[in-house]
Amino acid sequence: MGIRVFEKNEGKPLKNIEIYCDSKKQKGEVVITKFGLEGNGIYGLSPQIRNQLNANHKAIIYIDFKPIFDLEKVSFKIKNALSKNTTQILKKELKLNSAVIDLLKNNLSKEDYLNSDVLSKKLKNSH
Repeated sequence: MGIRVFEKNEGKPLKNIEIYCDSKKQKGEVVITKFGLEGNGIYGLSPQIRNQLNANHKAIIYIDFKPIFDLEKVSFKIKNALSKNTTQILKKELKLNSAVIDLLKNNLSKEDYLNSDVLSKKLKNSH
């Protein structure tokens, strides 16, 4: 993720998420800091993150920004929204905050952000 996205959103929470690392998942929330993510949603994954760092000098986590909905429900909400503005759909239909939207925009091309199928998969971290 770009450093600018972290700086812009420093102190903002990512609530009601589920984070995956290796085969473990942790529900909770995190706060964006200039160094990354902090909070109960990430602390429970410390052993998995540490193992990845030791083995690969980097750790990969995946975030499900809407764990209460399955992929089909997220896709349905995006495709059937009255608004045609993707950002407004994410705010109104899925109740995502600006920090989540900034993270999505940072990690997707404009074409993928505007593609409801790709966007839905990214929100759920489905590949």
